[in-house]
Parts: sequence; structure tokens; C-alpha cells
Amino acid sequence: MPKSSEPTGYQRHIKQASISQIIFKWLIIACVVLAILASVLLALGYMLKENERKTRALKAELEQAAQVKQTPLNDVRDSEASIARELTPLSALASGSTLQADQKQAAEKERQVQAKIKQQLAIDIARLQQLDQAKNIILNNLVCQNVNQCHFIDTQSIDLGCVIAVNTIGKSMLSRQEFIQAFSKTDNECEERISELSLTCHHNICSIQ
Repeated sequence: MPKSSEPTGYQRHIKQASISQIIFKWLIIACVVLAILASVLLALGYMLKENERKTRALKAELEQAAQVKQTPLNDVRDSEASIARELTPLSALASGSTLQADQKQAAEKERQVQAKIKQQLAIDIARLQQLDQAKNIILNNLVCQNVNQCHFIDTQSIDLGCVIAVNTIGKSMLSRQEFIQAFSKTDNECEERISELSLTCHHNICSIQ
């Protein structure tokens, strides 16, 4: 007769015993791991507690040392305050001398500035007078008989008309040294060039075309 493939009762008993042994082993391992974790946690708690105790003790020592040092420091501060009170009159005297010196220096600078302003004002007034005189010369010397009597004058000044035309007398008067200097000190704001212009004696008046 063929053998049956189903496990016998003895085989089933052995299999169940093996499973029980495996479960028991894992339970032992789990208990050991839990015991180790509990020990580690207890050790950490103890270390933290000791660390906190040492920190408090160290803080108390530092506060005590700071109080001990504070007493000499207060004495030094009192001494410095006493010296400062003694030196206050000397400081006030030195400050007063410095203030007087600064005031004198400021007054001298103001005097120099006013002198420069007056000097520049005198120069500007003189220049305006020269330009006003030049205008009169130009207006009074425009008459001509022919174009040969007309001449260019580059005044370099918009106020005077930049490049102008005057007769021979006007050219002679405007060529004097004081007018040449006045024209040379004027900022040249003109765009006209003599080379681009031509003279004419139109209706007996010198003009530019």
C-alpha cells in the first residue's frame, strides 16, 4: 500500500514544539532589549540630573565671585569720581580757552570771506561798467559811408551781441587795453565766427549779413 503524505501526530507535535521554542527565544530577546533601553534611559536621566546640579553650583560660585569683585570696583569708581570732581574746574578753564580760540578762528575766516566777496564785487562792478561803456561806443559808432569803413569786433559776450560791426573809430576805441581785457574775461557763450560772416554798410549803418 502507498505511504500517506499527511504528517503524523508525532510530526505535528515536533513542529509545534519548534514554533514554541522560537517564540520563547524572541520573547527573551525582546525582554533583554527592553532592559537595556531602560538602563540607558536611567543612566541618561542620572547624568542630566548631575549636570544640572553641577551647573547650579558653578553658577552660585560665579555669583559669589562677582560680588567679591564688585566691592573693589565700587571703591575704584568712587575714587575716579572724586578725581573727576577735582579736575572739573581745570577742564572748564581749558574748555573756555579752546572756545575763545575757536571763536577767534571763526571770526578770522568770516573776515577773509567778506574781503573776498567785496573784492569780487568790485571786479564785477568794474567789468559791468566797462561793458556798459562798450555798448555806448558801439551804438555811437555805426555810421559809415561805405563797407570799407566797417570792421568786425568779437566781444565774446551775448550782452554785447557777440560779433558786432562798428566803424573805424569804434574799432579804435574798442581796441583799447581795458576793453580787450574785459572781453577776454567774459565766458564765451557765442557761437558766431567772424570767418562765417560778412560786413555791409546798409543805409549808412555798419551791419553784419
